[in-house]
Amino acid sequence: MYNPESFNNDKMLRLPSQDNSDQALWAIFGRNEDLTPQTNGVVRAQANSLDLSQEEQTGHADTSTATDNLNKNADNYLQPGPSFLIASQLSSQTNKTTNSMTRYGARYVSAEAPISVKASVPSLPRVTYDRLCKEAALSCGLPSDALHPYEAKMLGEILETSSWLTKYVDIRNGLCYLWIRNPTLFISFTEALGIVREKDTFPLASLAFEFLTRNGYVNYGCLYIPFTVPYNETLPQKSVAVVGCGLAGLSCARQLANLFAQYEQDFVNRNENVPRLVVFEADSRIGGRILSHRLESSQTNADVEKTSSTDEEPTQHFIEIGADRILEMNNAMDPLRIVADQQLSLDVQIHETPLVKLISEDGSSVDPATIQRICELFDCVVFAVTLSNDKITLNGVLTPEEQSLRERLDFLQRFGYHLSLEHFRFSNEGSLGSTLKRALSILNDFIQFNDVELQVLNWCLNYLQQGVGANLDFVSTKCWSCHYQPICQLSNSMTIGEGMSSIVQHMASTPTPLPIQLNHSVVSVKYNDTGVQLISSNQQVINVDKVVLCLPLSVYKKHTLTFEPALPDWKVTSLNRVSTSNFRKVNLLFSHAFWDSEATVFGKVLGNSFNDIPMQSLIFFNYFKQTGLPLLITNYFASENESDSEISEKVMNALTDQFSHMQNFVRPKSVFISNWNTLPFSSGSLSVATSSFSAADYKALAAPLENTVFFASDSMSGESLGTLHSSFRSGLMAARDVLASLVGDVAIPQTLIVNQASKQTNTTTQSSNTSSTRRNTRSREQVTPKFSYRSEYIKAKQARLEKENQECQMLIQELLGAPPEMPSRPTANPFLLYQKTQWHVCKAMADKDRQEATGDPEARATKNEIRAKLGRSWRDLDESGKQPWIDEVNARRANYTALMEEYQRQLNTFNTRAAQIKAEHRRKCEAQPIPVEESRLQALAENEEEERARNEPPSTNSHMSNVYDESDDEYHDEGEDEDDDVADDLYSNGYL
Repeated sequence: MYNPESFNNDKMLRLPSQDNSDQALWAIFGRNEDLTPQTNGVVRAQANSLDLSQEEQTGHADTSTATDNLNKNADNYLQPGPSFLIASQLSSQTNKTTNSMTRYGARYVSAEAPISVKASVPSLPRVTYDRLCKEAALSCGLPSDALHPYEAKMLGEILETSSWLTKYVDIRNGLCYLWIRNPTLFISFTEALGIVREKDTFPLASLAFEFLTRNGYVNYGCLYIPFTVPYNETLPQKSVAVVGCGLAGLSCARQLANLFAQYEQDFVNRNENVPRLVVFEADSRIGGRILSHRLESSQTNADVEKTSSTDEEPTQHFIEIGADRILEMNNAMDPLRIVADQQLSLDVQIHETPLVKLISEDGSSVDPATIQRICELFDCVVFAVTLSNDKITLNGVLTPEEQSLRERLDFLQRFGYHLSLEHFRFSNEGSLGSTLKRALSILNDFIQFNDVELQVLNWCLNYLQQGVGANLDFVSTKCWSCHYQPICQLSNSMTIGEGMSSIVQHMASTPTPLPIQLNHSVVSVKYNDTGVQLISSNQQVINVDKVVLCLPLSVYKKHTLTFEPALPDWKVTSLNRVSTSNFRKVNLLFSHAFWDSEATVFGKVLGNSFNDIPMQSLIFFNYFKQTGLPLLITNYFASENESDSEISEKVMNALTDQFSHMQNFVRPKSVFISNWNTLPFSSGSLSVATSSFSAADYKALAAPLENTVFFASDSMSGESLGTLHSSFRSGLMAARDVLASLVGDVAIPQTLIVNQASKQTNTTTQSSNTSSTRRNTRSREQVTPKFSYRSEYIKAKQARLEKENQECQMLIQELLGAPPEMPSRPTANPFLLYQKTQWHVCKAMADKDRQEATGDPEARATKNEIRAKLGRSWRDLDESGKQPWIDEVNARRANYTALMEEYQRQLNTFNTRAAQIKAEHRRKCEAQPIPVEESRLQALAENEEEERARNEPPSTNSHMSNVYDESDDEYHDEGEDEDDDVADDLYSNGYL
């Protein structure tokens, strides 16, 4: 059995030295050559007390492995220089930044800036650039056409007009594009100002930069941001401590280092040095509940060793004892993926939608079509119950949540489930388990599931339960953990080829080592509004100005860490609403893979009652593709007194029950069982929001104390519980709050109008001098319209776009041909068929009646008389007489349904291929340079507008609305003839 406490840290978690770093990272972070320790000050320590607020430093310390090294190494810091590439790119930025507008007030009322407008805007077509900016905003987790709630709270009072709001959102999206385009380089303040297109919007760029930087939407992760202001020994220096070196602690410490480098001028303006940063970790390793166990060569099978023997170095294989994957965010690029993939160049592996294989109680396989159909429906139900009641309004105007749910329901129609939003208007009061059971019972009354479908639904509940890590009957519906990966909906997860521990190792060491003190356990925190006193387990006292506690919530609940004064009641209440799950992760390593390597999830259906979710119906996850090892993983919910041998025996029984029917079935050669509950620094494996937990508890848990004690954890980001993403975001948010407590919040101006007084004066002077000239030239302007470069540019652009559209249509016509034609709808009135076939018969009968009545052998009946004859003859028919025409209508309907299905299939195929051709053609067109004449007209038009804006004051009546009167065309029914319309009316009113 495997115990994380017995893990050999020296083999796995040693921080890599800069000399052995990947050469591919040199151009990003710089290679450390000829580094010598620099003494920046003397540590004052007396009577076993260390006051970090009086220490002097400018760089970061190397990671120490013992508390004894705290005093010895506190004044030894390495500040590696940037590479030649970085130095060349930063030389111009740092020089300009020192001359940039100040960060308080003055820059908001001046149009002067150390950079010209559009200096940071790439040379792309405007439409392409706007599209990329919106996609970048979504990738950063921000709305592309609206304000984030934090933005609305910060800027809602000054962005009063829609024009200012639109300009701000465009500028913010542009900054997101600069970051997403290359997240290995930070965005400087000067570069952010260059994203504007008008000088008047420099204040908006400043505000957008402040928001994005402080809140960790840009400039986060492992970035090299140099200090440009030298250390001043005569100035005071504050200190910030981070307690806990899990992912939240590392994220917070790295972000604080980035923010201190970017806001160093703010500290200089306050006559302070950049604060000192130190990180304390109670364990002998970093990473918290991220732990990758490296397998020795003797533990891997021969096949794996053979495949890796051709490499220069043997491939290393890892077993993830803790977190093993990062789930994809909705509509956003996970910041951890940016850090791991683009900044650290780790081996990031993306895994798509799970493939589920289930067996029934008798050992037979469940139909894959049934599994997919039920899992799709279950994913839709899970999405619906997590929405609050007010998000499904049914008022005709769809919210984003409703639109997403509508798309899911439309997709379910292919499986025969014709459901509407009304069927998913569930009440989400109570626990997640009760809400889901109630929702599934409502659907069961409507759909009438069979026994197999009910069993699969019950298994889906168990799958969700395994992902959440707790009994669903005790989990909050509104704030439940997002460990659940949709079973069939498209959702990717990310793993690291070098092991998940590699990401925390590199975050701690790249680009410069963080000052981490291992084996330093903080047991008491004494705080007030002026500072914090940390007391370690060996009674060492450390005085700091700010502290960020990045610890699991169970540490606070078990009083492993004491506070003086005690935690307030409102925080204790929120802590009590979060429980800790004790599920044990069991890794089963085999000599070979005897299961279907393409399947990712294996399970067994048990029972068809929603009221009995089997906690120990184990689900096995195939990790062969992720690790290259014949590895199965399952989660086991263990009691406190359950031993590893008992867990192993029960897992083996479930394994034999599900896989013994397969050929070449073997028992595992190695079993690794995690037990985070026994470790004092973790005290549990996963945080779970109970049914009484609400969104307000997120804020209560993360709220600081006296503006000196801050908190970060996987349960405090306000987005989800227990995920790596929530831990990372929580660290960024804590760093934001620490910076605000040190330099203040963002300075919001009272107005965004630039140089309004001077503009009004100039306008008043010019108006009197030019009034007569305008009166003299007004009639001449009416006769001869003024030449406008803008109109010429629009004409040239429209001509180019029309030409590109025509080329695209011709390309589609050449490759795909004409689109499929929609079949004509048959008539639904059997009388119309009777009328067409019996018209001449009834006409002859009506003519004969007319001749007999008039005595004229040449007399002919009128149309009304023929219609009357048709109606009487149809009414005189009995049911058997009408049946042939009714059968013909039904046959035509059936044929029309088949034709429509084929038409829809062909149309979908045609539209899909056409969309692909259009997208490819659009990319090729966007890659082509804009014609020289059009570019020239665009530049002239922009200059013309700037000249007009300078010479003419803004007019309140200058804007005109173009109104297009579009009258609806009269609808004409394209029927057979006017007689059919009359017959339809008679038949529908019961006269026929």
